[in-house]
Amino acid sequence: MNAFRLILLAGLLSVLLGCQQTNYEQEGMSEDTVALLKELKPRQSTRGQFNLYYPASSVAAGQLDEVEESLKRSKAKVLGLLQEASYDETIHILLVDSEEETAELTQFARREFTVPPDHFSIVVMDGEREPYFTRAIFKMMSVDFWGEPRDLMMFEGGAVFAQGSCLPIDEPLYQIPAHARAQGDICSVRGLILNFSDCVSERPVTTYMQAGSVFRLLFDGFGRENTQRIWTGGIRNIERIVGMAPIELEKEWTYVMENVTLGEPLDLVALNESGCL
Repeated sequence: MNAFRLILLAGLLSVLLGCQQTNYEQEGMSEDTVALLKELKPRQSTRGQFNLYYPASSVAAGQLDEVEESLKRSKAKVLGLLQEASYDETIHILLVDSEEETAELTQFARREFTVPPDHFSIVVMDGEREPYFTRAIFKMMSVDFWGEPRDLMMFEGGAVFAQGSCLPIDEPLYQIPAHARAQGDICSVRGLILNFSDCVSERPVTTYMQAGSVFRLLFDGFGRENTQRIWTGGIRNIERIVGMAPIELEKEWTYVMENVTLGEPLDLVALNESGCL
């Protein structure tokens, strides 16, 4: 087989396998994201609007079809939540095996790390726990459709609300913060708004679920359009936006939590240490 036929065959295999090399700069990503990908040199697979990046030895390498289908479901779920008809931006997902790998790349040990302007996320796919694809896609799409969020709590809370799960707990957006409140081990809503990062560092799962519960309260109570206005205007300006003072939001959230029927006691210390399944 001559050299030309070898090159032609290699190119054909690349197309068939969806593993074309990407010019990261042409993808419109920031210098930091481009530098990260160039240093990591992951394998690549293009699946429709999804560009998947993954180390050759990763769990995801053998499950790309499943990843693509999961991403499609997540996209459809977020479109329905945001009440939008379509979303055509190229979505870039770097799949890694552990939170430790995310920490090595970003300094943050998270199962999902998203850079909305780049439409780029790092998502842990370890074969045991649910990948946070919906969280990642919500963050990209909400910023594109709604603009930059004023509060970190709304940004993360909206993503948790969209994902909606923390296995094996049913109704985790209510059960986890309600149990935490009953145990006296939770931030106030005011603390959540003003010091979200501090709350997360102390009680990661509890805080994310609490933020999701506040977002759900706003979304269900005031609707998508008003939630978008709170998103861009900030919760501290909620009274001007929807006529509810911040202290009233705290009271309403407390009332909802007090009326949650608590199931079996939750070991919140273990949950915050190990995370959701």
